[in-house]
Amino acid sequence: MSPASFAASYALLFTAFAAARGDRRVIAYLVVIAVLAAGVRAVHRRRVLSSGVLWALSVCGLLHMMGGLLPSPDPTAAVFYETWIVEGVLKYDQLTHFAVSAVVTVACWQVAARWLDPDRGGPGIHALVAGAMAVAFGALNEVFEFLSALRFADAFVGGLDNVGWDLVFNLFGAMSAGVWLVLRPSPASQRRGRPRTPRPSDARPRPGTARAGTS
Repeated sequence: MSPASFAASYALLFTAFAAARGDRRVIAYLVVIAVLAAGVRAVHRRRVLSSGVLWALSVCGLLHMMGGLLPSPDPTAAVFYETWIVEGVLKYDQLTHFAVSAVVTVACWQVAARWLDPDRGGPGIHALVAGAMAVAFGALNEVFEFLSALRFADAFVGGLDNVGWDLVFNLFGAMSAGVWLVLRPSPASQRRGRPRTPRPSDARPRPGTARAGTS
């Protein structure tokens, strides 16, 4: 199964689930998933994303649909997004915003690496650019949620406090991913640290050279 087919599968399942409950809000979620899937596909065709990032983005879509469409096990919460993971400290909504922002930062890093000069600025500048892109995407999501709330009275997007915490955890996720990207060993350094495997061609003399022990 590919990341795209995985996303299509859970989108169909949630559509059927929402239709059975008469939940119109699934329309907004399907629009978001469709637009993001089209954007990822367009980017992947021009700036190749790794398989791990594609799967992570697909899982992010699942987390988003779960949060907004599944009923919460907490009777005081309307949807799963409002469920406390750690009572009074961390909500599912906040954890999801952190995780999604981190994944988007890594995806933006891979995209930006295609057009940023690796010899200028270094990984710190690249991480800053990727993090800024991820935070911008998070802000656009908040704009979309606001517009959805104008259309659907039961959108459950929360008030000003919710928007503020969403932006805070978006920033934390982007910063955490940026630090990880800067500190992790680069593929080039890993290759330099590996012992070189001798090849059969190494035993043959190069043109213009003599074998050892011959004149």
